[in-house]
Amino acid sequence: MLKCVWTLLNVALLAAGAITIACSIIWRSPDLVRNFIVSELDLYAGLVLGAAFLLTWIISVGGILQRDHVTVGLVITNWALIFDAIAIVVVGCIMWFYTLTPTANYLKVWQAASPATRQALQDTLSCCGYRQSTELGVNAGFCADTVFAVTQSGCASKILPLADSTLNHVFTSIFGFMVIVLGFFLATVCLVYRRKQRERFRRIDEKRGGQGFV
Repeated sequence: MLKCVWTLLNVALLAAGAITIACSIIWRSPDLVRNFIVSELDLYAGLVLGAAFLLTWIISVGGILQRDHVTVGLVITNWALIFDAIAIVVVGCIMWFYTLTPTANYLKVWQAASPATRQALQDTLSCCGYRQSTELGVNAGFCADTVFAVTQSGCASKILPLADSTLNHVFTSIFGFMVIVLGFFLATVCLVYRRKQRERFRRIDEKRGGQGFV
C-alpha cells in the first residue's frame, strides 16, 4: 500500500514538472496581451521550478531502484523535495505579492513598453492610455483622434482584470504543487523508515541463526 501511494505521488511530481515546463515554453509564443501580463522572469521561474521537479523525480526513481537496505537515494530525494518546497514558497509568494498592487506594478510595465507595443495594446483592447488617454497614451491607430481618445477608458481597466485572473490561477497552481511535494516527502520518509526497519530485523534474524521471529 505504501509503495502504491509513493508511486502515485511520484507520477504526480513528474506530471507537475512536465506541466510547469510546458506552460513556460508555450507561453513564450507571441501573444500581445499575455506577453504583457506574464514577464520573462515569471516564465524563467516556471522553467526552473519545473526542472527542479523533474530532477527530483529522476533522483527518486534512482532511489527506489536501489536494494532495500540502501536508503541514501531516498534520503537525497527528501533533501531535493525540501529544496522544491522552498522554491515553491519563494516563486508563489513573489507572484502573490505582485498581485497586491497591480495598478502600480503594471504602470511600470506600461512605461517600459515601447510606443509600438502600447499602440498595439490600445488597438487590441480598444482603450487609450494607461488609466486615461493622457497617461502615457499613444495618439495613433484606435486613439489617433485625441478628442475621441479622451472619451475612451484607459487600458488598465482591460489589462488589470485579465492580469488578476491569470496570476491568481498561476500562483494558486504553484502553491497546489506543495500538496504533492509534502505528500511525497512524507511517503518517502515512511519508505525509508520501513527499509531501515526491515534491514534491522534481517540482521537480528541473522544473529538468531536465520530461523525468523516467532
